[in-house]
Amino acid sequence: MASTVHYKFKSQKDFDVVTFDGMFISVGDLKRQIVDKKGLERDRACELLLTNAQTNAEYNDDAVLVWKNTSVIVKRVPSLRPTAVGSEAGSTAVK
Repeated sequence: MASTVHYKFKSQKDFDVVTFDGMFISVGDLKRQIVDKKGLERDRACELLLTNAQTNAEYNDDAVLVWKNTSVIVKRVPSLRPTAVGSEAGSTAVK
């Protein structure tokens, strides 16, 4: 039987659903499924920040497990990775 996590972007009115097998899903896997469903693969300058909709606790570690039937709020934030588009390390322009 498939389990679900309900998610919505902060600006959305209604929740969408991610389905998976098991009792929980890792934050990293949940982010990947949201990116795939919303077509955000090309946007490397932003990352997703997930917050529990009931407790307002942020999921900062991709290894943390989110239980089935949880609702999360998704927020796009600037990427902290050094290879992000527009950063010094990610820039290909010669100065």
